[in-house]
Amino acid sequence: METLTDLDKLRYYRDEVKHEFSLLAMRTNILVTSQSFLVVPFAILNTVGHFRTALASVYLVAALGIFVALVLMAAIHASHRTIDRW
Repeated sequence: METLTDLDKLRYYRDEVKHEFSLLAMRTNILVTSQSFLVVPFAILNTVGHFRTALASVYLVAALGIFVALVLMAAIHASHRTIDRW
């Protein structure tokens, strides 16, 4: 069985960390994009003339934004833990 040199190990770790940073950037980009797409319906629903009819929709959009942020923050924290472990 072939043993890896120190340089090969360093390259392997560098590639793994680079991959994790790429995943972290992608997940952060998804979080920002999804939140920016939820701002538009929230703003439109807040300008409705009959506020009581749109109140449930406003809360639904806000709850969706919080849920998406919580799910994606779990994935972002997982990437941070993996990078710290490497």
